[in-house]
Parts: sequence; structure tokens; C-alpha cells
Amino acid sequence: MKKYQILNLLILIAVIFTGCSDKWKKEFEIEPDPPIADFSYTIMQLTPGEVIFFNHSLHATKYLWKFGDGNTSTVANPTHVYKEKGTYTVSLTAINDVGFQVVNDNVTIDF
Repeated sequence: MKKYQILNLLILIAVIFTGCSDKWKKEFEIEPDPPIADFSYTIMQLTPGEVIFFNHSLHATKYLWKFGDGNTSTVANPTHVYKEKGTYTVSLTAINDVGFQVVNDNVTIDF
């Protein structure tokens, strides 16, 4: 190895073992991708009004479900039981440190 390659290697090793300055850390930080909200669902036939929701969101760390009947959940893959027939607009909000995205779909409950 040439002298300048050895010197660069030693500097790199020193930075790794002693830590970088905050300026360098910010320069090399990778910001997470924004969340992408997505879900599907299955209406259970044996339990009237029961719906299982499947979360297919990407890059999210938190979730907020609104089931369209006044009930909510923060569980990633919730199950919800509707008490009355009807069409409900369900929304999933996928959240991370970058921001959030909301997606909606209609669920029709027909006992």
C-alpha cells in the first residue's frame, strides 16, 4: 500500500472507533422512506359482522385504524366486529418519523 492509502485507512479507523462529529453524522444519516398505507380484509362468514384486517403498509412504525362506526385501533392487524348491517368507510393511517399516509376502503356488512 502507498503511504496516502495507509494514512486514509488510519483516519477512517480513527473516525469509526472515536465517533464522528455531529456535522458528519448528519451528513451521512439516512432518512427513512415515507410510509405507504395499504390493507385488505376478510369478512368472516361464521361470526356475523366480524372482519379481519390485513395491514400491507410499508415503512410504517405506527398505525391508526378508523372502522367507520366510531371505533378505532392502533394494532397492526386488527379484528373488528360490526354490530349493524351497512357500508362502512375504513381508513388506515400509516405513520413513521417522516410523515403519514392514509388509505380508505368501503366494507359492506350484510348479516
